[in-house]
Amino acid sequence: MTIGEKEEVMIVDKSVSEFVQDTASESPVPGGGSASALAGALAAALSAMVAQLTITKKNDEDPKSSLVHLKDAADALRTELIQGVDRDTAAYQNFLCALRLPKTTPLEQEKRKSEIALAKKEICQVPFSIAENAFDVLKLAGRAVIEGRKDVVTDSAVAVLLAKAAARGALYNVKFNLSAVTDEAYVTQLLDEVTKMERTVEEEEKTALAAVGL
Repeated sequence: MTIGEKEEVMIVDKSVSEFVQDTASESPVPGGGSASALAGALAAALSAMVAQLTITKKNDEDPKSSLVHLKDAADALRTELIQGVDRDTAAYQNFLCALRLPKTTPLEQEKRKSEIALAKKEICQVPFSIAENAFDVLKLAGRAVIEGRKDVVTDSAVAVLLAKAAARGALYNVKFNLSAVTDEAYVTQLLDEVTKMERTVEEEEKTALAAVGL
């Protein structure tokens, strides 16, 4: 199987119990990246729920309402992160397919080297995009803590915790996978972005949880 002939992966179509069972198996996928994406999606879902419950209680469906915007943004990020579950697994399978490419002739060796280099960057870029989405969810969850109904503030708090875990988990994957990338400029730039995001994630979580008041 070549890198362009990978089997289509649709983990998100499975039940929760099937996903958990697959994660617990000896297969390397779904792994930490997919789990991070799912955690982020759950955080987005909780943020949307808190926003919708607050909108309903206030009887406020004004499209200009900040809560309506919060819910819409959370729904969009939930979709992105659900897709990230499969994107992360597909990226890793791309990498495995590249490793299996033939290397008998010089031409095959050159092609394999090129495909591996591309695949290595992909398994860095995909979890980084998951981290970016999860960080955006974290900011929304922080808003849900402040703007949402106080009788569901713990749901907002769980969203904060899940979003933080999703972002940090994805960033760990990026850092680990970057160790295999030989493009020094790419590594330096992405590591710098990872370091900045790690710092802002910690700050955002601390501020959001302080507002929970428990």
